[in-house]
Formats: sequence, C-alpha cells, structure tokens
Amino acid sequence: EEYLDGCKVYLEVGNPHNALYSGYTINARYGTRANFSDANFDYEAWENSLKEKEIKVSSDLDRGTWNKAEIILPSIDAKDLSYLELEILTDTIVLIK
Repeated sequence: EEYLDGCKVYLEVGNPHNALYSGYTINARYGTRANFSDANFDYEAWENSLKEKEIKVSSDLDRGTWNKAEIILPSIDAKDLSYLELEILTDTIVLIK
C-alpha cells in the first residue's frame, strides 16, 4: 500500500515456539526484483541498489501463533517493490514454567 514517500507492508510473523519474544527488530532490505534471466544482469549493481531499513517493534511475538505487524518502507513506490528480505532479531525471550 502506498504510504507517504514509500510503502506500508502488512506482515504476519509466525512464532512456532512456546516462548514469547518481548519486542523485536525487523531488518528489511528491499527494492526491485533481480532479473537473473538477463545475460547482462549485474548482480553487484542490483545488490547495491537495495534499500535498508531497521524497524523496532515494541509489541510481543506471542507464542505458538501468527502475529500481525506493519512496516513502512521509505523511498520506494509500491509498483517498484518486488523484492523484500526480512531478518527478525530479539533481545528478550520469556519462557513459562
């Protein structure tokens, strides 16, 4: 979805574990899709064209379920967003007794 100068992306983040993750960070790399079928495709140039964004999320990743999240990716039109790579990091894990 277009949002200001970028896109808003709606995610469902799965947590298959029986542990609650209290707050997390999403590292996103995004841009246009790589065209591997082009014989002149320049992988290094494509990789360097990707944008990066770190998003801190204060809500929890509840245990054993899908969790809704929204992220805003700046400086890209929705029609140009065809590649999205996500990494999720957390500092706090809560286990039940």
